[in-house]
Amino acid sequence: MIQVVSLNSQHSFIQLLSDILNCVNVALVDSGLQCKSMASCGYFKSSSTREQSSEGDVELLVNMASDQNEILGVYCDLNDYDDQFKKGFEQCVENAKELKSELAAYFLGSIVGSN
Repeated sequence: MIQVVSLNSQHSFIQLLSDILNCVNVALVDSGLQCKSMASCGYFKSSSTREQSSEGDVELLVNMASDQNEILGVYCDLNDYDDQFKKGFEQCVENAKELKSELAAYFLGSIVGSN
């Protein structure tokens, strides 16, 4: 299956970076290389609720390793690490865990189905 990733005015660099990280991780696992763990990346975007802020949308991504929930990297465009950061961070971690779970189920199903 081939999926084309294109940018339009609604996509951002951070969203594209999240997609790239997840695609690379899937490609490594799918290639047949023995991997110690599988990483996944969670993405969060929310409109800023601060009245004085002119930043607009707040975006955050967290790349996590699967074995012990280790954080491999965090990228965000926030200037203040406040409740908005905490909410976004927690959502990214949850998204990354859900994606990892779905990918693990897919790859395990493909292994069982091929035997």
